[in-house]
Amino acid sequence: MQARTRASLWLDRILGGAILFILSFLWFAARLGRLIPAVLLALILTLLAFLSLRLFRRRMTGRRNKREVRDRERQAALYALTMLPYGEALAYAVQALMDAYPLKSLYDLDGLHFLSDAKERRIAVRLLQSPQPATLSDAHAFHRERGAALGVLVCPGGMTREAQEYASALTPPLKLISAGELPLPEALLGSVPAKEAQKRRTAASILAMILRPAQAARYMMLGFLLIVAYLMTGRLTCLIPALITVFLALICKGRQEPRGELF
Repeated sequence: MQARTRASLWLDRILGGAILFILSFLWFAARLGRLIPAVLLALILTLLAFLSLRLFRRRMTGRRNKREVRDRERQAALYALTMLPYGEALAYAVQALMDAYPLKSLYDLDGLHFLSDAKERRIAVRLLQSPQPATLSDAHAFHRERGAALGVLVCPGGMTREAQEYASALTPPLKLISAGELPLPEALLGSVPAKEAQKRRTAASILAMILRPAQAARYMMLGFLLIVAYLMTGRLTCLIPALITVFLALICKGRQEPRGELF
C-alpha cells in the first residue's frame, strides 16, 4: 500500500478541524446563546487542538532523536572505557556500579577497587579494558586475583556464555557484568578518550534534575505545608501550588526503580 500523499493528509486535517469547530461551535452557542462569542471560542479551541497535536508529534520525534543520540553516546562511552587510563576508567566503572546497586566504596589495591554491600561483605571490582567479550580465561585470571572477596568483572564488550557459566559456578560468587547494562556516569556519556567530558546542561537535563526520584519527599512535604496554609487561610494562591507540588511528587515517585542486590 502506497503512503498517503501530502494532499490527503491535509484533507484529513481540514476535515477533522471542521468537525471539531462545528461541534464546539454548537456547544458554545447552546451554552452562551450568542453567535460571535461562540464562533470565537470554537475557533480558539480548534487552534489549540491543532497546536497540541503538533507539539505532541514534535515531542515524539524529539524523543526518538534523543534516544538515537543517547545510544550513540553510550557506544562512545563504552569505547572510552577501553581507551582511557586504567585508573580513570575503573573509577567510572565503580561509579556506575554504585549508581546501580547499594554499594559503598572502600579502597584501591593492586588494580582492584574494593566495595562493600549492605551486609558488609567485601567486593573486588576489576574493569576488563577490551572491546572483545570476556572469555573464560579472563574470568579465571580475575578469580585468582580477587582472593576470598566477592568479585565483579565489568566488561565493556560483554562476555561469552562459557565465561558466564564458569563464573556462576565459582565460590565465592563472581559476576560478569556488561558495562552497557549499567547507568554510566554523565561525565563519560558521549565522550572520546579524555580525562573528563564536560557535562552539558540542556533543557532535558534540567527537567531530569527537577523530576529526580530523590525530590519526591521534598515536593510532598512542600505540598503538605501549602495544603495546611490553604486550610488556615482559604486562599487559592496556596491551593494551586499545593496541587502542583503534590503532582510533581507523584511523578518523581513513579520514576523510582527498585535497586536490586548484586549478590
